Amino acid sequence: VGIIVKRYWVEPGAPWPLARRISADMNAAVEAGEGELFFAIARVQAHTDIEVGPRMMTRALASAPPALSVTNMGYVDAEGDPPWVRTLYANLPTAPNQLVSAPGLTYRGQLVHGVATADLQLAPHTAEALVSSYRARVRDMANV
Repeated sequence: VGIIVKRYWVEPGAPWPLARRISADMNAAVEAGEGELFFAIARVQAHTDIEVGPRMMTRALASAPPALSVTNMGYVDAEGDPPWVRTLYANLPTAPNQLVSAPGLTYRGQLVHGVATADLQLAPHTAEALVSSYRARVRDMANV
């Protein structure tokens, strides 16, 4: 699993230029092998001691700034699925610095989203505000 970290300035009301920039940056980073660079820079691969490696990885990930992850896992083909399967839900593992995770996919013509917050790191009112804002944003985009 490669990790690519980059900061972006988010302009309220202008999600599409940001989405295009993130997509282009991710493609360029993957092409350049940046996901693997994280492990080389953190020097995790150099440790064979079963106790030292995980501690180094935990420290390296924990030192990253707080993050929000919105991931589109793409279109899931429903061919061959029985008609009683009406939707799917998928989740992705989160990193220690991830405060919000919002994975999504498309199944049977519907965009399916899930939102998870780091309850031990966010105050309940902050988590609710983030989820409500995200829900409103997705609803607004659906009406475009």
